[in-house]
Amino acid sequence: MPKKLIIFITVIIIILLSFAVYKINRLYQKVYSPKQTETKKNKDTISLLLLGYGGGTHEGTYLTDSMMIFQVNIKTKKALILSVPRDLWVKLPTESGDAFYSKINAVYTIGLAKKDFYPDLKESYRGDGKLLKFVLESVTGIEIDNYLAVDFTGFVKAVDAIGGVTINIDKPFVDERYPIEGKEAELCGKDSQFKEIAPFLQPGYNPTDRDNLLKNNAELLTLLTNATDSPELAFPCRYERLEFKKGRQFMNGKTALKFVRSRYSQENGGDFNRAHRQQLFVTAIKQKLLSLNSITKFFPLLESLSDHVATDLAISEIQKILKTIGDLRSYEVKNTILSEDNYLINGMSDDGQYILIP
Repeated sequence: MPKKLIIFITVIIIILLSFAVYKINRLYQKVYSPKQTETKKNKDTISLLLLGYGGGTHEGTYLTDSMMIFQVNIKTKKALILSVPRDLWVKLPTESGDAFYSKINAVYTIGLAKKDFYPDLKESYRGDGKLLKFVLESVTGIEIDNYLAVDFTGFVKAVDAIGGVTINIDKPFVDERYPIEGKEAELCGKDSQFKEIAPFLQPGYNPTDRDNLLKNNAELLTLLTNATDSPELAFPCRYERLEFKKGRQFMNGKTALKFVRSRYSQENGGDFNRAHRQQLFVTAIKQKLLSLNSITKFFPLLESLSDHVATDLAISEIQKILKTIGDLRSYEVKNTILSEDNYLINGMSDDGQYILIP
């Protein structure tokens, strides 16, 4: 799986930041009580877009293959965690009004890209998470206030900083093709064979040259076919085998990342099952945070995550949100996944991609 998807990463960060700020505020209020001042009336509903992306040197650095909308209603004391599948097919706003469609996991990247790459993209939605917020608002009808994105390194650090999590796995699975970081370009001892087929892995090659090379050479034909259709067979050293059994399992940051990121299992695999696992992870994070009695573990975490988080939220805004929401433990939480069972239909794009149409 070359694309770095991952995880719902981001939920962990917003929860960790929120929980830390909440506890700090509680301690602060015990020793200092400022005069009450009149503030503007806050709206009843707050919605945050939470994203996970590869970051660093990962292929598809800013593909947000994990997306959740976290919404709380202050009056009703209800919260919603809505998972969005990566293959959701969406229409993007353009200056010309021409149709421009993309999978939702590429929209964050498109919004960050230089104008030369997407010159017709509507100018007002360029930069940070503006484009993705707008598109998801159009699809879900949920007004999104802010976004927060975290890369894989931030995810691992955050989980390890709180001492790991215990997840109650309800659907066991085996993934035979989980990508190993840093081995994306490994040739697994097939350097000379790959050099011969490399010209035919890109468009524009001469079919006659290809046929002449592969004639009476079954080994090269198999390698070329697998390199295109089944890279785990062509280059097995790029991948590792994962197995998660049913029941409670303790996970450190690296293991938790594999659990929420894996998608290629023959049983209980795919994007929807992955979204389900990400929500199990969120539940485990919530339980772990509520069990911690000290906030000291959060200080090094907040400092170490600064290079791995992108957001349009300032710490002061997080404080304001937490004061408004109050104690999150009092909220009834509903977990929902956008899927073919409730809102989407599957289809194929004009260029042959599998897509989910709202």
